[in-house]
Amino acid sequence: MKTACTTSPIVRILGDELAAVSLIAESGYESLDFSLTGMVHDDNPWNGEDWQERAGRTREACARAGICVSQAHAPFTFRYTDPEEMSEKAIPRTLRSIEIASALGCPILVVHPLHELSYPRYGDMLY
Repeated sequence: MKTACTTSPIVRILGDELAAVSLIAESGYESLDFSLTGMVHDDNPWNGEDWQERAGRTREACARAGICVSQAHAPFTFRYTDPEEMSEKAIPRTLRSIEIASALGCPILVVHPLHELSYPRYGDMLY
């Protein structure tokens, strides 16, 4: 068994996945639970055209740090009652999260049921 740490709160604080990878590895963790939950937001960098390059840089940073991505989390807090949001955002972004996980060398992608619940206790830490 490997110890893992989620990236979302650290990326939120540091503002950068590569810095988060280094910090998590330096803290003694062996793997990452890579959060793609922020993809629900239109301005999330993983929604951009350069996502493949970003994934390559992230995978290289993991290799340099001696840490792997053991699992990732797909985005899931879309408004499932809104057909346009489902077809324009939820489905394409979930499919892209599968591609990102693969590009990161990640064998497991956690896909939660879609829901409209908020996480007020955690603020935006999931993203």
